[in-house]
Amino acid sequence: MSKFSEFKKAAFDGNWVTATKKVDLYMMDIADVGDEGITTEILMEEFPCNAFLAIDNVFLEASVGQFGYSVQLSISDAATKEELAEQKPYDILHEKVGWGDLSHSEFYEMEDEDFSPEMVPSGYLPLWGKHRSPESKFNWAPLAKLRSCKEQ
Repeated sequence: MSKFSEFKKAAFDGNWVTATKKVDLYMMDIADVGDEGITTEILMEEFPCNAFLAIDNVFLEASVGQFGYSVQLSISDAATKEELAEQKPYDILHEKVGWGDLSHSEFYEMEDEDFSPEMVPSGYLPLWGKHRSPESKFNWAPLAKLRSCKEQ
């Protein structure tokens, strides 16, 4: 079974912790980065849009619209001028999707049966950004990639 198929199966089975770990491996495999991880430059310039959009679609479909980069982008785009005057866009998103309530490292330590989508706000998954688990090799801006892919 391919890494993408493993991710998709875990997501549609509601095994969100496993799905998140599987999508990380799939993305690193597609980007051919090994342990170095995916940087903003690699994501923006080299990561294929069709693979990125397929990942987003699995999150959207398996969660019935609760999770996905598209959900996160909608939340980010809905930030008010007042919010943006007080906080950076990432910090607003971080607050609205609950990354401060259930940290990334706490999520990664959970078992699938201990996590339920009802525990977190819309947009909680997929995880990314400066608050990922300490061992994570990701450092990129997926919402910019999503915007770029949708414009093509």
